[in-house]
Amino acid sequence: PGQAQRGDSPQTLRELNRQHLAAYLASGVTTVLDSAAQLAVAREIREVLAAENPGPRYLTLGPALTAPGGYAEVDWEGVSTVDEVEVRLDIIQSLGAVGVKVMIERGYTPLGTSWPLHSPEIRAAIESGAKRRNLPIYVHATSEDEYRIAIDMGAHAIMHAPISFLWGGKLSDSLIATLSEAGTYVVTTLSLMDAATTGSHPERLDDPLVQLTVPRVEMATARDPEADRFAARAAIGYGPRWIPQFLIGVIAGLVWNERTILDTVRRSQQMIRHLHDAGVPIVVGTDTPGTPYFQYNFHGPTIVREIELIAAAGLTPEEALAAATRIPAEMVGLGGELGAVEIGK
Repeated sequence: PGQAQRGDSPQTLRELNRQHLAAYLASGVTTVLDSAAQLAVAREIREVLAAENPGPRYLTLGPALTAPGGYAEVDWEGVSTVDEVEVRLDIIQSLGAVGVKVMIERGYTPLGTSWPLHSPEIRAAIESGAKRRNLPIYVHATSEDEYRIAIDMGAHAIMHAPISFLWGGKLSDSLIATLSEAGTYVVTTLSLMDAATTGSHPERLDDPLVQLTVPRVEMATARDPEADRFAARAAIGYGPRWIPQFLIGVIAGLVWNERTILDTVRRSQQMIRHLHDAGVPIVVGTDTPGTPYFQYNFHGPTIVREIELIAAAGLTPEEALAAATRIPAEMVGLGGELGAVEIGK
């Protein structure tokens, strides 16, 4: 969190990852799924844990698959041929990954879409290659049409509740019924937007768990008066490439504010409630750090906030806790070992 504003060195990032692992354990999290990990980082984290440093069990989906010029290509080199898909899936399998992450994202900023998607040929190659390797498909998607593409690919899980920034963003009843019938998991990530209001409520940073677990350098960034402006400009600049640089700050001030952010969270909460009521299995997830441009999505305590947010969406306390324990254990294929206090687990 906040790395883009600070410009951390590789050595600092390695030390922060070590602290993040301890922060999860201190927040009550005993197993983590890293849903899009750079190869070197995944290996490094396993080395840290193998050396008996404190931290949770670490599961990963390895490097994500995105389209050339597509969403998050700055982090993951796009795949454009069937051969490239096969090579990437071999790498993911070699990591012992519990699935494969696929980016299906046209763009979720208030100013329209900007990213190309995988072609039907590449989507088919990913689906067949993942099936041969017994790698369930986890799809990044945030809208109705992206969800439908995910379902067509046989998605095991969809990462993100629908994000409806400044517009409706509802999922149709027919799509929700399809998700329920297929048993597709939906991972919430409500805190991704909710955390952005911390700048208006700095008292959140005084929470005892935040004080205990957040590395000092990240806390300093979060308290920086420039943090909110930096994040707002980054969020708008992440969108369509036709936006002139001189307009980004102006647009950010108009649309990236507490009211619009909270409206977005509320709409996403409503969709989580509809999905849950329809029988779609809901899994707590934070997407921390969803982007290094965001300063407040802290590793560890943010998961506690996520549980609060889905409870506020209308799930009972027991259902909210199950979404953070039993149901995700089932999602990653470890329901027989983890996720409940039962004999044999």
